[in-house]
Amino acid sequence: MNWSLSNKSETASAIQSSCSKTSGWTSSDLTESGNLVVEHFKTLSR
Repeated sequence: MNWSLSNKSETASAIQSSCSKTSGWTSSDLTESGNLVVEHFKTLSR
């Protein structure tokens, strides 16, 4: 589960700690859990 939309080096973060973007993230900018959340929401929008 993602607790926040942050780039801290924590397992609950959605964004890689090396990412400094404030928007426009790609899948490579996201952590494993961030990608899981994105994929979950994609299935809901179908």
